Amino acid sequence: MDNENFDQLAEATRKALDTLNPLEAAILRQSFGIEYEKIQNDGEIARALDIPAAFVEVYRVRALRKLRHPARSMLFNELMEWEATPKKHVEIVIPKAIEEIEKLTPQLLERLHANTDNIEKLQPDVFEHFVAELLASRGFKNVRLIGREKKTSADIFATKYVDDVGEHKYFVEVKRWKDRIGVEVIDRVYGAMIAENSRYGWTAAMIVSIVGFKNFRKYTRDDIHNLGIYLKNRDDLLFWLDEYKINENGLLVPVENARNI
Repeated sequence: MDNENFDQLAEATRKALDTLNPLEAAILRQSFGIEYEKIQNDGEIARALDIPAAFVEVYRVRALRKLRHPARSMLFNELMEWEATPKKHVEIVIPKAIEEIEKLTPQLLERLHANTDNIEKLQPDVFEHFVAELLASRGFKNVRLIGREKKTSADIFATKYVDDVGEHKYFVEVKRWKDRIGVEVIDRVYGAMIAENSRYGWTAAMIVSIVGFKNFRKYTRDDIHNLGIYLKNRDDLLFWLDEYKINENGLLVPVENARNI
């Protein structure tokens, strides 16, 4: 191929890749050495792009299929041949839609970190587990998912040691409602915390709401704090998620042993 034809192919390649999702284009560029040194190992590509390794194959196949569209007819034979070649020992896992995911995983946490708008789409049980995992990452101990326990109204049990005070046991209420939380929830949580104190020894409560809280006439924020209730909203969740570090041994709060107190 002479230089003129090579330049034309390079320009057509660049234009075709520019029509793709930026992540898909980056994966193809690194997989085939287009404008970059070729990286053959999916793990290296995943680390370079800060995504789960399992997603590299998914996005690469998806991008190659898009490039077959007639609107992107100036393509590279090498890429098409690669797609047509049978792969050995490669399991293509298409990520489920967030709404369909039924349990929290490290991979899901990475997806949430990459797109925080997906937090609102989590199923209620998964959202509770998500909050519990973030609390564990913030230094809370003995974190348990107890929303199905009949003897308590709390969704999450968590403890935290306070210097010179001792262990605090937190009654955590999680709300994934579309509307802001009103004073009735404050009253109910406070009443439940007092009623259950002899059984569980609650010393504080936390209400986590993805959409935040209404302006209360009955209480000021200082009043609520003096009741021992802490209000956490979406900004708090995003801050916790931003500081969350994936545990190499799996979740800090595995769901299989997180439901008993």
